[in-house]
Amino acid sequence: MVAILAGRIDARPATQPRLIYAHRSVILVLAAASKPKVGASQRTRIDAVAFVTMTGETLPARGQTPIVARGAGHARPRRRPAVKFSETDGAARAAPRQGEPDAIVRPRAPVRHPARPACQRACTRRVREPPMRVIGADAVRTALAWPRLIAALRAAFAAGCETPVRHHHTVAVPGAPDATLLLMPAWTPGAYLGVKIVNVFPGNAARGAPAVAGQYLLMSARDGAMLALVDGDELTARRTAAASALAADYLARRDAGHLLLVSTGRLSDYLAAAHASVRRLRRISVWGRHPGRATAVAARLAAAGLPAQAVTDLAASAAQADVISCATLATTPLIRGDWLRPGTHLDLVGGFTPAMREADDTAVRRAEVYVDTRAGAMAEAGDIVQPLASGALGAADIRAELAELARGAHPGRRDDSAITLFKSVGTALEDLAGAVLAYEHGMAA
Repeated sequence: MVAILAGRIDARPATQPRLIYAHRSVILVLAAASKPKVGASQRTRIDAVAFVTMTGETLPARGQTPIVARGAGHARPRRRPAVKFSETDGAARAAPRQGEPDAIVRPRAPVRHPARPACQRACTRRVREPPMRVIGADAVRTALAWPRLIAALRAAFAAGCETPVRHHHTVAVPGAPDATLLLMPAWTPGAYLGVKIVNVFPGNAARGAPAVAGQYLLMSARDGAMLALVDGDELTARRTAAASALAADYLARRDAGHLLLVSTGRLSDYLAAAHASVRRLRRISVWGRHPGRATAVAARLAAAGLPAQAVTDLAASAAQADVISCATLATTPLIRGDWLRPGTHLDLVGGFTPAMREADDTAVRRAEVYVDTRAGAMAEAGDIVQPLASGALGAADIRAELAELARGAHPGRRDDSAITLFKSVGTALEDLAGAVLAYEHGMAA
């Protein structure tokens, strides 16, 4: 097989044979060329070429071959060859042997590089990763339907996962109060890894902007691939309400039908819907410090098909309720233990610092106390930290945490006349379970 390839022609005397190309099987040698004509194009017409095989045989040269050298010496045939080789692929190593005609040039044997190990080839092979999904609030809302989310949390608490202590970092904001950066990681080995990033900027309120913003980054715990960015606000609101409903499924009476909602913030709608998914509610009473807001919440719930109405007498409503769910920023107790009738379940969601409080010591003393996690509640929740400090509650008085209820290590409510209290501060396990559910639901759609 003979190939004519394009390459470089060095400026040498026209009568001296010059090597133009060399490949493993064929070498193209310039036999004679006319002197270059001086002009803008600097073209040189090649009169003859010789083809030399690896064995030293010179093939018949074709005179007047239409090969043109351009410029300072780049030559190529008029028809582009099918395969290109580097000039250094044998030509740079070619040299005439002593006693042979100048027109015959033998290339050195091609250098064969040892094959790389298979593992090295595999490591350098480019692997195409799937694109990271962005799961917005609407998609999160659709994926995390209450029965599906509550079931996912139940399974996650039963199985457990790695949840390091959350990170708190203070961020200075010039001309405004300091902000807080929260990092909440969690992972299940060999499956999923995630971290929720929350920024709390109190000064945003003065500019009419939300004070809290969050996102959840979900990754693979097998290879670290970025899988999804999940809307953190919707994820947090839904998993918080779902955790309360999961606890109520273990702790509220089976015939509980009256929910008192002590909340008019964003969580109020979520808590009502989540509790309604685990108990057949016949009545939902909504109380708030601002009656107008309570009326608005009740109207939204009624429009969603729930039997809700606003109330103004908190003590009377608490005495009639089967389940009381509080989600406030109160620093002094709102619910008094003297109001509670036997069989009531008290769900405390709002207090997330040691200085915040939603129920008094009497309520804690009268109740069987449960928490989402002992480590979190005993360190961060004022409804647990303060009674522990006053002696109204002992560490041994905490009956169980949510993981023990989910695994069946504790049966939960055993007496319909008992008052039960569940305090939650949130855990990264809930965020991971919700993010995984949103991701897998989207992948299956």
